[in-house]
Amino acid sequence: MTASIKELAPNDRPRERLEAEGAAALSNSELVAIILNSGTRNENAIAVAQELLGKEKLARLPGLGVRKLCESKGIGKAKACRLIAAVELGKRALSAPAEGAVIKSAADAVGVALPSLANRKKEVFVGLYIGTKNRLLKKEVISIGSVDKTVVHAREVFKPAIEESASGVVLLHNHPSGDPSPSEEDIELTKELGAAGELIGIELLDHIIVGKNSYASTRESGII
Repeated sequence: MTASIKELAPNDRPRERLEAEGAAALSNSELVAIILNSGTRNENAIAVAQELLGKEKLARLPGLGVRKLCESKGIGKAKACRLIAAVELGKRALSAPAEGAVIKSAADAVGVALPSLANRKKEVFVGLYIGTKNRLLKKEVISIGSVDKTVVHAREVFKPAIEESASGVVLLHNHPSGDPSPSEEDIELTKELGAAGELIGIELLDHIIVGKNSYASTRESGII
């Protein structure tokens, strides 16, 4: 049996430490303990958090659902939902690009879009809508498909571009397999979207496929 949080010295309590020292000073288990808010009859929230993180690595948390989290001792549906909500807020905060970010290269585009694509089990298409001086006007998740396939239509890609008066679009999507090599379908889609963009006067600047630790640019490879 572990001591309750209230029984700990004030400088050992996660909330008090966060207030006094800032969130960066806390361990992963202390941060999770704050989100859980309470432990069990025999273990405090820190111990429950330590057990969870010992079973599921921190990097895996974004992909876990309620049922999987509830398999860990001391985690019920309410706590699981709080964890998932906190993780999702963090992802959204990271994926919100700085207003007016400059996109001059494939690396710049990947840096902005990666939080929306990393650790996804399904293919996700993201559009970056570019204005004058390569300024980012808007980032939007265009569609979410299956493990190895998704359907993207030109109207879904270019509608936000028209609404934002963008001059160009950078399209990115992930390969859950981890291999960023463009498939035949990727190449065909790139050419179709490039042609559609020409018709309406909005350039497809690049179509980038993101893998586990690398990416492939159809612009840099000469496909477009």
